[in-house]
Amino acid sequence: MDPMNGLGGSELFQAQSHLYKCLFNYISSMSLKCAVELGIPDIVHKHAQPITLPELVSAPQISPTKTSYVNRLMRMLLLKDESNCLTPFVLSITTPVLLTPWHFLGNWFGGNELNAFEREYGMNFWDYGEQNPEFSKHFGQAMASDSQMANLAIKDCKPIFEGLDSLVDWMFHAFGDEDCVKVLKKCREAMATKEGKGEKWERLFLEAGFSHYKITPMFGLRSLIEVYP
Repeated sequence: MDPMNGLGGSELFQAQSHLYKCLFNYISSMSLKCAVELGIPDIVHKHAQPITLPELVSAPQISPTKTSYVNRLMRMLLLKDESNCLTPFVLSITTPVLLTPWHFLGNWFGGNELNAFEREYGMNFWDYGEQNPEFSKHFGQAMASDSQMANLAIKDCKPIFEGLDSLVDWMFHAFGDEDCVKVLKKCREAMATKEGKGEKWERLFLEAGFSHYKITPMFGLRSLIEVYP
């Protein structure tokens, strides 16, 4: 037993292991980005048969001295030519433009800026995109690839969409609460009168005039949200 906090050695080790996992998570995403940049997923796919490490290394521009490290990049593969490819999303989400603000998250807590991105660049995300067309282009491609993955999840929710006359795409993460309520009120007004959990969502939906809602977790950070008049 640890006399300081009453925890056993095994419990302390598990806690430390969990901390290390959180601390080094960025290595996985950066390694995945590297594999995509080198074209490794596509090389393996186009080879159309099992490929040896020397064959793989000979295709991209990899120094022979780095051969032994390539196998560490083979844990997650993405193919550029496939319709459900997340390559654009990987390259966009790991760009320095999006990663840099995270280094100053602590400083943001002491300031008045809306978010860490605004603190770093002096403007919000969308204004930055307007002033940097290349970044905006890549972000758009990332969102398109991400939507393809959402389509896969929706295919398993056929009963939910049966009988619907119209469907609205919810893009609330781009707006503040007041604007979200305005959008929801318009949706509520357009809905016919016939016929999860989350305190923030509940407040928005009820304030917009909906009677109740249902949130179904789908995959990752995504959930299917149903609201009723």
